[in-house]
Amino acid sequence: MRHPWLVLFRLPNLPSAFGDALAGAAFAFALDRHAGGPFVAADAAAVCAAGAAELLLYMAGLADNDLVGAATDDPAERPLPAGALSRRAVSAARLALFLAAAAVGAAARLPAAWWGAVAALAAVALVYNRLKERLPTLALFLMGGCRALAFLSGVAALPAERACVACGGLGLWIAPIPMALWLLYIAAVTRLGQGEERASEPLGAWRYALGAPVFLLAACGAGTFFAAAFRAPFEAREVLDALPACAFGLLAAANWCLAVRPLGRPHAPAVRRRAVGRAIMGLLFLQSMALVGARHPFFLAACALLWLAFFLIRRLAPAISGS
Repeated sequence: MRHPWLVLFRLPNLPSAFGDALAGAAFAFALDRHAGGPFVAADAAAVCAAGAAELLLYMAGLADNDLVGAATDDPAERPLPAGALSRRAVSAARLALFLAAAAVGAAARLPAAWWGAVAALAAVALVYNRLKERLPTLALFLMGGCRALAFLSGVAALPAERACVACGGLGLWIAPIPMALWLLYIAAVTRLGQGEERASEPLGAWRYALGAPVFLLAACGAGTFFAAAFRAPFEAREVLDALPACAFGLLAAANWCLAVRPLGRPHAPAVRRRAVGRAIMGLLFLQSMALVGARHPFFLAACALLWLAFFLIRRLAPAISGS
């Protein structure tokens, strides 16, 4: 097996892991733009640290996942059962990644709320890895919970006066909504991937219904755009500001439909894996909705860098699967 470490860490998925925390911070900034004051260099540093820590935790969780499932994983697909990596090396990498994530948080002096979010994230990931085979329905929501907590970690990395969950008022009630849709979307992706190594039977129309969370987020983006377009008096700038988020939401919905479309007929496991990988890529569209919706140069640059990383990985390592 070539590049076993990159296979272990599902290289194509790594930009989306970094992006969850960025999206959470962008949402908090967009919602609380005025109450929190200007977005300063310290805020940007905290967001970058939260993204880096989330990436390290994601990689640690993947290492743990392969350690737990090594006995049943397909040797043709996973490096541990194939003998390309040793359990000792992967165990050491898992510990090093957990410690590195904690070191990033400590070095950046991230607030207590962030530590609570990432502690919950690590705990849920470890539980998911151990229950996914025995309790597959619960596992769907545990996996979704991991990504929702990663989103929350971006919110919690900001100072309390900026983080919408700490400000009360409107933010207190609205902040859980994107987290819930994040959770449900990842639960849908996880359901799509369950038993992918044995996939062959066609899936019914319910495969489209699984994408309901992304359709709801797309509707939110479109609703914001049309509200701006038909508001009186008409403000062209507001319409143009709302257009990118609307576009990314619609692209996310279209991406889900295109991902699951081939699964309506008998298919090989490789076809299911490609569909799951494409559905995971849909997270980048959702993250981009939040990033461009913040309408700040820092988040716009972060969005561009996420997509650049994704395309470079696809170009340089096309054979490595994200599933």
